[in-house]
Amino acid sequence: MPFDPAARSSSRSRRSGDLSIAARLEKTYIAALERGERNPSLVTQMQRLAGAGVTLDRLIAEAQREAAREVAEKGEELDRLVA
Repeated sequence: MPFDPAARSSSRSRRSGDLSIAARLEKTYIAALERGERNPSLVTQMQRLAGAGVTLDRLIAEAQREAAREVAEKGEELDRLVA
């Protein structure tokens, strides 16, 4: 599917609105977080996760899997370079 910046922006706006309601955070605050203009506290991050239906345990497990995959890929790349 081709990249459509307008559709992505519209979709992001809807998601931000839905998330702001579910997480009980202001939509403008969530938008500022997404743009990197604000640094959320742990409590705010947990509210965002809860609003998105994601547990902290699940987020950490996914991050650990992603890190392990990246380490394995880098190791394979190194092995190819050394061989």
